[in-house]
Amino acid sequence: MNFNKSIIASFVGAALATTSLGVVASNVSAPYKTFSVDKVAESSARTPTVSGMRNQYDATLGKTTFNWASINTPTPDLGPVAADKRVAFAADFYLNKITGFSASKSSIAQPKLANIHDLGRGAIIAKYKQEVAGVEVFNREYNIMMDREFNLVASSGYLANKQSAKSLSSAIKNIPGEFGDSANSITAAFKAMGGDTDSVALTVKNASGKYDEFSVVNTAKDKLLVGAPRAKKVFLNIKINLFLLIM
Repeated sequence: MNFNKSIIASFVGAALATTSLGVVASNVSAPYKTFSVDKVAESSARTPTVSGMRNQYDATLGKTTFNWASINTPTPDLGPVAADKRVAFAADFYLNKITGFSASKSSIAQPKLANIHDLGRGAIIAKYKQEVAGVEVFNREYNIMMDREFNLVASSGYLANKQSAKSLSSAIKNIPGEFGDSANSITAAFKAMGGDTDSVALTVKNASGKYDEFSVVNTAKDKLLVGAPRAKKVFLNIKINLFLLIM
């Protein structure tokens, strides 16, 4: 299998960037509500691969963050699948085989197909982002790379453990109540930058999507909150916990 080196480099680079962010997150200590999560089982970095390259295992995270296709990787049966749905079908097949997750099967902790990179030649890359009860899990993404014949080439990223959902019952029953007012995250950020929170008044402008967008009225003359600040709810997966966070 021959691919454009820049595509491979970008794919590997994205995996390394994801790993770096994860390492930073693993060292964060924050006063948010936490929910215990079982550790993800360690994957072997020595699995024989088609490329002959070793998988990338991050000892700090305790996860395999980059996987080359293994020699015995099964392939999906695309015969009955419509041509325009084969990329998503094949990518989801490999996602399920590698992680145990599936975007096509409804679950509380579920990956969502975010986008597909397909130029009509070279590698095809499907990117997934994870959600728990419809709320994004920050920096939990997974990428599936395939060749033009829908054979798996490599995968990268990692997801929060399935068992996390079992310990989120209280949060899932009352998402708005558990996360609180998103305006507080904006005023907290403004205060951290030296602003006076008593000098700004926030009004919800749009709350129809993932973000709550606000309009601002400033009474101060020196430090102002300008534009249309916005915030969204996310879960932050740190080691064995999920934190509730608005950012």
